[in-house]
Amino acid sequence: MTDLINKLDQKKTSKEVRLFYFIVYFTIFSGAIRKWVVTSELAGNIIFLIQLIIPYLYILLGSNKLNRVFNNRVFAFYLIYLIICAVNPKNQTIYHGLFGILLHSCFWFLLIYYIENREYFSFHSNYSHLLFVGGFLIAFSSVQYFLPPENILNKYVNEKAVGNIATVGDNVRVTATFSYISGYTAYLLFHAFIMGALIKRNVKGYVLIPLFLGGLISAFMTGSRGCTYSYILISAVMLLVEVRSDKIKSVFLQMLIPGIIVFLIFLINGKVGFEDTATLAFKNFNERRKDLDKQGEEKERLFSDVNQLLEFRGKYPIYGMGLGATYQGANAIYGTSMYVQEYGGYETEVTRYVLEGGFILVIFKMVILFSVFSQLYIPTLLKILVGILIMTFDAVVFSVYNSIFISLGLIFLDSCYYSTSTTNKLKSYFG
Repeated sequence: MTDLINKLDQKKTSKEVRLFYFIVYFTIFSGAIRKWVVTSELAGNIIFLIQLIIPYLYILLGSNKLNRVFNNRVFAFYLIYLIICAVNPKNQTIYHGLFGILLHSCFWFLLIYYIENREYFSFHSNYSHLLFVGGFLIAFSSVQYFLPPENILNKYVNEKAVGNIATVGDNVRVTATFSYISGYTAYLLFHAFIMGALIKRNVKGYVLIPLFLGGLISAFMTGSRGCTYSYILISAVMLLVEVRSDKIKSVFLQMLIPGIIVFLIFLINGKVGFEDTATLAFKNFNERRKDLDKQGEEKERLFSDVNQLLEFRGKYPIYGMGLGATYQGANAIYGTSMYVQEYGGYETEVTRYVLEGGFILVIFKMVILFSVFSQLYIPTLLKILVGILIMTFDAVVFSVYNSIFISLGLIFLDSCYYSTSTTNKLKSYFG
């Protein structure tokens, strides 16, 4: 029965699934093209523009069920408000507004399209290539970590604008195939969701555990606290919600024999081979964390969202200064609104919501988050955690990589829970 359902699902969902993988791989390897193949600034800008619009390919190439997206009335009203914000006369140009619409709707569009077209998404047996690519990125980043900053493999897309290659300790902060660190940290969150899906699918422990540990070590290598904490929290919650199931027991039982082999190697040689790398990555990460904590930066960053909202100093807190007004890409090309310049510096994503669309936009974000997440099949505890991360630390509007990878990671994971739920219901129905 289950095999029949899976085969039927795969036939129906092939178009949606192929497009899902295309978006994933374009996002992973477009940075490599920008860094090492087509290095001109113009070509890089064109590739990044494609990155901005590629999630909307579902409008053209999906299964002609776009109208279902507007079944979510919150999203429909949200889009109307985005359009109103885009034409705000305080904005610098209409192009800022157009970029703003793309940025502010991407994450929600992908999730709502998936929710309204779940029957076209199925990842039952055609996802193994994701594991190979994940293993490749982890291995590649490990190589980068021990290379000098000036090595070509550690190149950024625009080093003149960004400055020197970032380091943690004596090692570089790895980027893998991405343009900058933020691209790889976003991918690692996607990787964490994939690991959760593998647990749900009862994938062999000798596949799951190395990939999970490799992702964690890579998170340390990025030097990013937000990425590392998010990776650990997401993984911990997914393990917690599954810990009573036979799946977790099966994973660790499968690791029994490989674990014994590793232990014997350790007894013979005194080491396994990867522990030095893991120890160094954690040591460098922890020293960076301690240094920033001593400076008070970590505590300030933890509460900066709340403080900046409570002490918002802008003159237009209700409706803002125009969608896309704080977007660096648009400002670099078309200039910055004098109203934004008057406000001064800004960092957090929530503050930028207020600057662009006022507190009305912040309220919309909270309402649409509740509306969308209430329709997901993933565990409630994970919904709460990811919801908090989205509204605070893990930007899903002004970080295109986060927007794509977190939404696609949630889609992949939710599809696993949904298919399990559907299969169980059908089994129950047919006895």
